[in-house]
Parts: sequence; structure tokens; C-alpha cells
Amino acid sequence: YHERLFADAGEYLAEDGRIVLCHADLQGKDHFSKLEDFARKNGFVPFVRQKIDSLGYEWRNYEFSET
Repeated sequence: YHERLFADAGEYLAEDGRIVLCHADLQGKDHFSKLEDFARKNGFVPFVRQKIDSLGYEWRNYEFSET
């Protein structure tokens, strides 16, 4: 579903709009890079606002802006 989010987001975002979401490595550490690759592939730049370790997982607050 993340791939579809980034593929369709441009239709719904206002000018200079951003996507903000929280994501955890529940499926493994490489899942962060997959999310970031989906974003880049669809013209978004990922920025990690904050990251914490909790409940045995890494949690990241992302902000994605269009290039």
C-alpha cells in the first residue's frame, strides 16, 4: 500500500504539500529503504524528522516532499 500512496499522492496534495507518516521496522530493517525507494521512484524526497527505539523496533517519523 505504500507504493500506491506515493503513486497517487500527487493528485491530492496541495502545492508544496507534504506527506507525514510514522513507520516502524516491523518487517525488518530493509523495509525503511523500500519505503524510501517507493517515495523517490514517485518524485518524493524522504526526510526522517525523528526516530526512536521502542518495543524492540525502530520507529521513524517521516516527512516526504515533492521534488
